[in-house]
This record gives sequence, structure tokens and C-alpha cells, in this order.
Amino acid sequence: MSVALGMQDNQGISDVQDGGLGVDTVEVNGRQLARIPMKSGGCIVAIGVGDSSRVDVRANSGFDTQQSCELADKAAAIVEPKLPEG
Repeated sequence: MSVALGMQDNQGISDVQDGGLGVDTVEVNGRQLARIPMKSGGCIVAIGVGDSSRVDVRANSGFDTQQSCELADKAAAIVEPKLPEG
């Protein structure tokens, strides 16, 4: 299993790319989030930081997309409150 963070300083939530399994968007604590399951088995939770930037939480547990998304959700829940308001 692995988790990685990435800052997208020129791409917001509206710029996320579908990983082949759809994109689910929600609002949490007044912030837009997008959950992007990947056909490869990984998962990304993109956390909006303003209109034109975001932090991507990438998780990979092998070939189990559901497990990867659960891991990304847990990591995003830790990261989100520490991010600045957009």
C-alpha cells in the first residue's frame, strides 16, 4: 500500500480527469472534493484549495480500487483540515 500527496497549483476540482470509473464530487467542511477511482486499482481524492488549485491524495493498494479509495479517503480526512482556505 502507498499514499502520496501532490499539489496542483494551476488545476482546480473542475479540472480533474476521469480515471475510467467516473468521478464523484462532494462538499466537506465547505470545500469541494472529488473522488477518482482508477481502472489500474488506485484512487485519488482531490481536495479543492480555491478555484484553481487542489491537493491530490493518491492511494494504491495493488489492484483493489475499493480498498485504495478507502485508504485515500482516510488520508484525505487527515490532510483536509490542515489546508488553507481558498
